Amino acid sequence: MNAKTLLGISFATIFVLSMLSSSVFAQGKDKTNLIIDSDYSDNLEIRHGDRVIITGGTLHGNVDFDGGVLIVKKGATVDGNIGIKNGVVSISDSTIDGNIGVDSGTVIVKNGATVDGNIGIKNGGRVILDETIIDGNIGVQESPFVIITGSYINGNIEIIDPTGFCFEFGNNVQGNKSGCS
Repeated sequence: MNAKTLLGISFATIFVLSMLSSSVFAQGKDKTNLIIDSDYSDNLEIRHGDRVIITGGTLHGNVDFDGGVLIVKKGATVDGNIGIKNGVVSISDSTIDGNIGVDSGTVIVKNGATVDGNIGIKNGGRVILDETIIDGNIGVQESPFVIITGSYINGNIEIIDPTGFCFEFGNNVQGNKSGCS
């Protein structure tokens, strides 16, 4: 199998796992400005116009994301996967105990945040990783904007066919890296 095939399989796996476990959603919750600051046990479905902030609390579930904004900060934890399409996710000084899959959205992981899984970005998805710990692989395909700096990656960085700005510098990568020049 070539690199593109493996990356495609990784993306498909992340999104399928995210979708399969997203059968129960935060029904009855107004997510226009939902703030989670304690334990919350349910999957979240975030749509265009929703704004969810997880600050210091723990979300025990997956996040299915199509539009809107998700902010995870101040030591918060998401104990599940995050699937993003057409939205913005900012993760700062927090932990994601799962994978992050991005399809045409933007993910920013910074300031000591930890992702205990893989990050997969495709179809114009944009990514900024700065001073983070990624305990898995990073796969990026056809992205117009990639910045990966000052991070520890306990796996591979593979960037295939970047379509715009691509910068990878000052990282401690335990596996292989390819793609940004």
